Order: sequence, then structure tokens, then C-alpha cells
Amino acid sequence: MIEDSAPLIEDPRDPRLDPFRSLRVRTERGEEIAVADGLRVLETLVRLGVRPERLLVVIEAREAVERLLPSPRPEILLVERDVASELVGFRYHQGVMALLPSPRTDRSLQELGDRVVVLDRLEKGENVGAIARSALAFGFTGILFDRAGTPPIGRSSLRASRGAVCALPLRGAADLPAELDALRSEGTCLIGGTLRGGVSPQELRSRVEPPLALLLGREGDGLSEEVEARLDERVEIPIDPRIESLNVAAAAAILLATLSGGAARG
Repeated sequence: MIEDSAPLIEDPRDPRLDPFRSLRVRTERGEEIAVADGLRVLETLVRLGVRPERLLVVIEAREAVERLLPSPRPEILLVERDVASELVGFRYHQGVMALLPSPRTDRSLQELGDRVVVLDRLEKGENVGAIARSALAFGFTGILFDRAGTPPIGRSSLRASRGAVCALPLRGAADLPAELDALRSEGTCLIGGTLRGGVSPQELRSRVEPPLALLLGREGDGLSEEVEARLDERVEIPIDPRIESLNVAAAAAILLATLSGGAARG
């Protein structure tokens, strides 16, 4: 059980609640921290072995959180729902917020492994998180992202990934083309999802093997010219011509699932 001694905090100005304000990645004591919210996200974090540093639990969700938490449990703060709502600035319908050390975004290229997802200027956190979730599900080993886009560690990314971004090595690139050149120099096959002019995923699967990197571009204009010029392979998902394109997260799931069949799962 959550200990009866877990404090019930009634004042939303209580400084113990400061890390949970606005649910954004922020800095505390010189270190970045992140807040993930929702019971389902907490459940995934527990399953992935990611241990929150502290939990803020709405009283109505206390029993559900008790069922999820392994021992030893992190620090627990209890609040009424109105206090949680005042903290985040809107009516809060989730039952729990989990305070995590923000996932590192400075992993080396080698730490990303031999099946890398590359995100070129993606803007929507929901798409970034959904791609991370699919990447982990289909055995990909790391994410390289362009710092000009949305990082995978924001609230919307964390929620859409169901915590998967906490289980994948991440690297933010200030100069993505240079990072791709470094990957190619190590023998990584660079595969780009394109809107036109590529082979089918099934054809590609039969002729590529790790190390490989799947590159995904911004919705609307796809990969940048500098990035596309570095591709070894181009892959296109056949769709009804009446539909202009797929959502990038949906396309990523199809390509990741297809390419996982050609890679040994770790």
C-alpha cells in the first residue's frame, strides 16, 4: 500500500509541488527533469524498468497506483484533483504524474545501436512519441533526431510513446547531415521514407540488413534536400492515389514493422 504517512498536500503553492507545474521539461538543481502523466504511462514505465523519482497521485487514483508500483516505491505526494488542476493550468483528468530524470539526448552514435530511427525536423510531439513507441515495439535500438525539430522528451511525446522514449538511447543532432555522414562511414545503410520514387517496403526488406537507419521527414515536405541526398535506399508505401500521404507516425509503424523482419531482435 501507499503508506498512510504519504503527505496530503492541500496548498497548490507548496514548494514540494514545483517540479510538477505545467508538465514541461524543466531544469532543477542544474539537471533536466521530465514529467510523464497518466496511469497507462506509469504502467509502461514500470514494465520497462524505469523508476520515477517521485509521484504526485490524485486521491481517487490511489488504489490504481498501489496496484502498479513495485517495491521499493518512489516518494509519493497525494493531492486532491482541484490542486492538480491548479498546478497544470487546466482540468486535470489523469490520476498520476511521474517525475523522471529527463532521458539523456547526448548518447554517442555507437550507443544508438544497429537499427536507428532518424527524425528530420519533425514538429508534433504526438508523432515523435508514437514513432518512439513503434521503434521499441519492433526492435529498433535508438533514435537520432534533428534539434531543429521537436525533441522526444516533452509531455506530449512522453505520453504518446507510453514511456518508450525512456527505454531508447537518444541523440540530438545540431548538424544532422554530418551525423548521417558519420553513420555511413561506419557502414550503416541509410533508408529514407519518401513520398515518391522509392521501392516497396517488401522489396527493401529482402535486400537490407543491419546496421541500418530509417529516416523520416516532416509531414508535407518530407526529408530535407541535404538529408535526402545522403540516402542509400528510398522506400515508398503504396497507397490509394486519392490519398496524398500517410501521417508520418502511421507510415513509420508500417516501415518499422516491415524492416524488423530483416533484423535480428535483441
